[in-house]
Amino acid sequence: MIKIFNKNVILTSATNGFMVLIGLASSVIIARYLGPEKKGIYSVLMAFVSFLLYLGNYGITNALCYYSASGKIKEKELFQHAFMLSALSSLSIILIGGFLYFAIPKFHNINISYITLALLFLVTSMNIFNNYFINIFLGQKKINFVNFTSLARNLSELFFIYFLIITLKLNILGAIYAYIIASLMLFLIIYQKSYKFLKFNTIENNYKNLIKILSFGLKAYLSNLFLYINLYLDLFLIYYFLGATSTGIYSIASTLIRQFGFLPVAINQIILPFSVKDIKNSRSKILNNSITILIIFYLIVFIMFYFYGQSIITLFFGDQFSDSNNPLRILLLSMLPLGLWRIFSGQIYGLNLPEKNILSSGLAALINIAMNITLIPRLGIIGAAYSSVISYTIMCAVSYIQISKNRKR
Repeated sequence: MIKIFNKNVILTSATNGFMVLIGLASSVIIARYLGPEKKGIYSVLMAFVSFLLYLGNYGITNALCYYSASGKIKEKELFQHAFMLSALSSLSIILIGGFLYFAIPKFHNINISYITLALLFLVTSMNIFNNYFINIFLGQKKINFVNFTSLARNLSELFFIYFLIITLKLNILGAIYAYIIASLMLFLIIYQKSYKFLKFNTIENNYKNLIKILSFGLKAYLSNLFLYINLYLDLFLIYYFLGATSTGIYSIASTLIRQFGFLPVAINQIILPFSVKDIKNSRSKILNNSITILIIFYLIVFIMFYFYGQSIITLFFGDQFSDSNNPLRILLLSMLPLGLWRIFSGQIYGLNLPEKNILSSGLAALINIAMNITLIPRLGIIGAAYSSVISYTIMCAVSYIQISKNRKR
């Protein structure tokens, strides 16, 4: 069990590490060709898209991964439930997204056409389908396919960012349409893999199992929303208090931190299906191995970016983003607690205790909101960085207490 887990973590980490390079290349192109102000607008728009994905998730991704790994629901039935739920979720985020976009005055400063906006909401809803089905494959431990889909999507987005921004000079529209096209390609790949389960000539309509999925999902839902607040609220509040240029400068630092979250994200993806069954006390061994690997990795990243971050930012993103190093040096302290929380939360889901993640992420979200509103007007983007470090540390500490209490289940 441990050897299989380690192998899958290595493969997924290698894939995610390669995707970091792809993501950084995309970020460099966008930053250099858009500049701080337009990069800030693009970052806020993508954060809004991420919000819709979290909002329309309803925790179903975690539920599908758990029930796929446990084998408690038949494969075809699980796919059919996922398809039906993704359709309903997609409709909800199109309606909610459209309402929020036009209801919030700050979004009116983003100058994109209604056609582009409609396409953006459409593919965001299709990404709900993508995320639901990927988590079924993840629960089945089809790690190679999951890694392939991630690579295919990121590579295609990088290609279209280069083509649309540099070749066709479409500026911010190029970045948006690159996201749209890459999402459509991912949808086609996943549909091709899944369509054999979606033949509704025989419908598996065990509504008790549907209730189980919804029950698990709704328990995870609040935790997912609180996590979104912890990850992205700072961008919205910087945009609100300080404007697009400051948002663009801060977004470079926050993007780098998120990109180097590839290792705990990889472990989080793998640890859930491997934690469903505790074979030969494997849960504790998996958790301890994961923590050790994470600490070593982040120590290396911290030293590299603390001492050479300014040079790296200037070299890749240009002098206009040199001020990004100030929040970056603070945000480096947030990597380890956030990474550890991802590992703890993945095992908590594997223990069928999704509600336990609500306390850690919810408490951190409340602290994050209060600190950002207080510190950003006074300290600027540095205040946002301090808010993230403190809220992530609290989130990690609470989650560690919870995993310690429930490890023997």
